[in-house]
Amino acid sequence: TVEDASVEELPLEQIIVRGTRNGAATVWQVNEGIAVPREQLTPLLLSLADIDRTLPVVLDVGGNVPLGEMIDVYDACRSVGLEQVQFAASEK
Repeated sequence: TVEDASVEELPLEQIIVRGTRNGAATVWQVNEGIAVPREQLTPLLLSLADIDRTLPVVLDVGGNVPLGEMIDVYDACRSVGLEQVQFAASEK
């Protein structure tokens, strides 16, 4: 479970949340950690926010991830108190 994951092992210069589509589901990964379903993402973000709410968060979301899911994750970041949340820009 997320509660058992060692948050201290994650590099904490910034928080990178990647969303990729795997069939009909979106998989979320935080700082190259273990991929988790959406319902486990908020507790993990809360643990990181408890360490440092000022860490910048970059949402790197694939183009095939539904917009509603992307907004839900953005809202989750803000609701746990993370202060700097932005979207990754494409280098095209």
